Amino acid sequence: PQRAAELLRWGVDCICTDAIDVIGPNFHP
Repeated sequence: PQRAAELLRWGVDCICTDAIDVIGPNFHP
């Protein structure tokens, strides 16, 4: 369970980072 929680958190961080990288340049002029 401990490792699963770490992997889940890591995955969420990666998804959020990817979303920021994709949205950022398009969102700001």
